[in-house]
Amino acid sequence: MNCRLNVFKQKSNRMIEVSVTATARQADPHRLAGKAAVVIDVLRATSVMVTALGNGAGSVIPVSSPDEALLIKAPGRLLCGEREAVRIAGFDCGNSPLEFTTERVMGKTLVMTTTNGTEAILRSVNARVVMIGSFLNLDRIILELVRLELPVELVCSGTKGEFSLDDFLLAGALVSGLAQKIRIGATDLALLARSTWEQAESDLCQALESCSHYRYLRELGYEQDLEYCFLQNLHPVLPILQTDSGKIVLIK
Repeated sequence: MNCRLNVFKQKSNRMIEVSVTATARQADPHRLAGKAAVVIDVLRATSVMVTALGNGAGSVIPVSSPDEALLIKAPGRLLCGEREAVRIAGFDCGNSPLEFTTERVMGKTLVMTTTNGTEAILRSVNARVVMIGSFLNLDRIILELVRLELPVELVCSGTKGEFSLDDFLLAGALVSGLAQKIRIGATDLALLARSTWEQAESDLCQALESCSHYRYLRELGYEQDLEYCFLQNLHPVLPILQTDSGKIVLIK
């Protein structure tokens, strides 16, 4: 894996507050108000969204259930998602980012429901800005957070309500990258995420051996997904949730 974090050489004298939510179910609408939220589901929902939009999809509509997705099925829309990491019966795509090629998604709207990631997005709608974060667009997210100068909440999706190390590592990479660009005031959990990332970044494979979600996906045969989801800055795009339309789109 190419795990090198780009180093920002200029640091501003401004300061932003950074905190971390450990799982989707802990996302607090009151705490998110007025903040820039970054929703993280490295394995694999936010990696899928960044890939699909980077490959030309028009938008992504996150929904809470397969039934809700079926209700808004229409021409030009792909039903996408998983339960227990397996594609939902009758859906066009699952939750592997490698499925979302340019040929498959160009100009399409993705209607997406997953076990963890879409729940985290829907629980974050009270934030002032909701961004979709992955290792694939790491530096682009950092630059936007610096530009906005808003308090930051890094919302880790977790796995079925439990803490997940893969998401926490990306939260740590974001905290570390922000600290190289701007002064931050970090909560204890944000500091721990940064420390965890900085200890793990030289050998992510070893660090992830202890991650239950990572091991589960590997046992299901998703080794290529696991390699892909930890590539940095492959799709330097900025997906934002439009809370009025409920769609995730790219902004410049």
